[in-house]
Amino acid sequence: KGGNIIHHKITHDMHYEVELGVIIGKKASKISVDKVLDHVSGYTIAIDVTCRDLQEQCKLARSPWTLAKCLDTHCPVGSFIPFEQIDPFNTEIMLKVKQSD
Repeated sequence: KGGNIIHHKITHDMHYEVELGVIIGKKASKISVDKVLDHVSGYTIAIDVTCRDLQEQCKLARSPWTLAKCLDTHCPVGSFIPFEQIDPFNTEIMLKVKQSD
């Protein structure tokens, strides 16, 4: 079961969004659009956390802004969902956030 996302002291502007993660099951390169789903083995839920203030600092310093996404606990993922169990084009995902004091 899940844990907590840490709000690190080095950031004051943390944003998050839920995403459907795609798990690629076999090697693919330069495949046609109609063959893409043949390479998907399943899905997962991920929470994309970005520290916007760190992202802006990285951009100004011409550093990789992805550094604003790589703090400990900032991309939790859920369990594996087999390909056959959901229709990714007709699935609603939702993120509920419980703020701590």
